[in-house]
Amino acid sequence: MEHLVRRLRAANLHQHEVRFGAPHFTYAVVAQDGVFRVRRLALTQEKADAHLAKTGRFMPEDAERLSEPTGPIVLEAPTLDGLIRLLQDLRLPS
Repeated sequence: MEHLVRRLRAANLHQHEVRFGAPHFTYAVVAQDGVFRVRRLALTQEKADAHLAKTGRFMPEDAERLSEPTGPIVLEAPTLDGLIRLLQDLRLPS
């Protein structure tokens, strides 16, 4: 958690998301609509199929890389500090 908090504080969340999860990234912290959110990473079947057709393979690492923070909103707070507090109090499912 300490590593994630350092990454969040160092990032410009208005330009880049911060992904996290183990063993593969499954969530991202993003700034959207004037708030800070933790969203589940999601991969469309079309995007997965296109990658498989292009490369002939599909691994968990590919799903991680191709996924986008368009899944359900898990947490939301008006400030980054508020979101960090929520993260520290919650254990997210992988």
